Amino acid sequence: MKQIIVGGDNQEANLICDAFEKDVRQQGLTILLCTSYQEVLTNLGRGGANLVVLGFEQAGLTNFEIAHRIREMGPAGNVPILLPDIDALGDIRGTLGPQAAVFHWPADPENVVAKAKQLMSAADKLSDTNPPMPAVP
Repeated sequence: MKQIIVGGDNQEANLICDAFEKDVRQQGLTILLCTSYQEVLTNLGRGGANLVVLGFEQAGLTNFEIAHRIREMGPAGNVPILLPDIDALGDIRGTLGPQAAVFHWPADPENVVAKAKQLMSAADKLSDTNPPMPAVP
């Protein structure tokens, strides 16, 4: 199932989910709100995520640290990630890869959706030019 995972423990996360519901639901994407970073990681491990948006304020980890944990998950961790600029440390793309971007905090939900669409489009183009290698027996 194709899905967008929004991780957050605040009103901004709810508003971002609402904006996604209005904008991309007709494209066959399910919007999933996760209120803890553990829930984000669990759902990513199940597969099918097209994007993760992080917007935690009280998770015990910064959104940047959560993004690092996502990248450590192997293939499931290659999903595009959006996180707030207040948690961005240094070179986001150099650290988290080309499929990472930031948005301004407090969030403007429509701006987050627009950035998400750009990031997913770029990820689709990247996967089209770099098809997966066949398994070697």
